Amino acid sequence: KRAHDFGFAGSLCCGRGWLTELLRLDERVELRDHTGSAANATRLLRTASFAVEPRGDMPERRIIYEALHAGTPLVFTSPVAPPLRLLSWDGVAIEAGASLWHGAEPLPTLRSHDVQRALAHYDKWMASFEAARETFIWGTPAFRRRLELVVADVITQ
Repeated sequence: KRAHDFGFAGSLCCGRGWLTELLRLDERVELRDHTGSAANATRLLRTASFAVEPRGDMPERRIIYEALHAGTPLVFTSPVAPPLRLLSWDGVAIEAGASLWHGAEPLPTLRSHDVQRALAHYDKWMASFEAARETFIWGTPAFRRRLELVVADVITQ
């Protein structure tokens, strides 16, 4: 079991202030304007069971891939398209969705049934995660095979 259920590394800009209501101070490393201590972010991600990935200022946040490199599965609070023409993030991420309300705005929940089930059976979840994440890690044989398929598809079109 890891020290924290959740970890977030990033800026609280772009409507992400709700994270302060859902995460303890020790579950956050705030990076302002894409700067901050990468070492602190990596340390937090390695001690978290899941990396919280809210909607960002761009569709693919760098920290998504840093979490995968750190061996930490993802919890998306809004849809993010996977790379390499993959159909889903199966095995490496859970989409938590929005279910809490704050005024007129829905707040994503980190306590969804899928997240709670994954936390309860974390060792089992991690076993499938380790195999699935290889496709997302630059330079691994699984990543190279997937990239070859995408390049071949693009060239033959």
